[in-house]
Amino acid sequence: MLRTIIVVLSGWALIALTACGHTASTHPANHHDDAPTARTAPRKRVPGVTRTNFDRIQLAIEPDDYASTIEQVHALLGQPSQTNNVTTVAQRSLKTYVWKHPDTSLEGAIISVSFHDGIAVAKNYRGAQLRPNSNVTGTMLDQLTPGTPYSQVTATLGIPNTVSNWATPSENVQTVTYNNIENQPQANVTLTFHHNKLASTSRTAI
Repeated sequence: MLRTIIVVLSGWALIALTACGHTASTHPANHHDDAPTARTAPRKRVPGVTRTNFDRIQLAIEPDDYASTIEQVHALLGQPSQTNNVTTVAQRSLKTYVWKHPDTSLEGAIISVSFHDGIAVAKNYRGAQLRPNSNVTGTMLDQLTPGTPYSQVTATLGIPNTVSNWATPSENVQTVTYNNIENQPQANVTLTFHHNKLASTSRTAI
């Protein structure tokens, strides 16, 4: 059944993944409210390294859930800048693709998507050089409560500078970071979500 996979994402922090074998389907099996990636997307998809296409990449949450394949991700983002192959401590192979030079929606970010058995199990971007964020304030953060949906938080606070999302049939974790906050150059805010619900908030200098 479940085995622990340790994911190395291009020099980023190690991410613990619990993987359970499942077969990718060509159509979504379930719809999850407040998921960070929409299950239905516009018919016309324009390939490119954009935030919209990053959000379209699906990670499985439930045993029979849909997750994007390598081919589907390549169709969305195009050819990657580099590929890394990792053998985990559980002797499982993990393939990570990296995309650089996204459009202005994720200016300056590095995007990474990891696959196990051809199925997406983690997706990340870091270092997006966005406009200074005026939505992230101490007052606004004080109003956030545990359980607030991922989509509601990001709609309120704006696009994060860094997003890390990994998911398996038994777990789904998102971590987002805001570090380009208007008039507060030293401020840093990290929010962690479990199954798309706010679990914890960490902040400095704000």
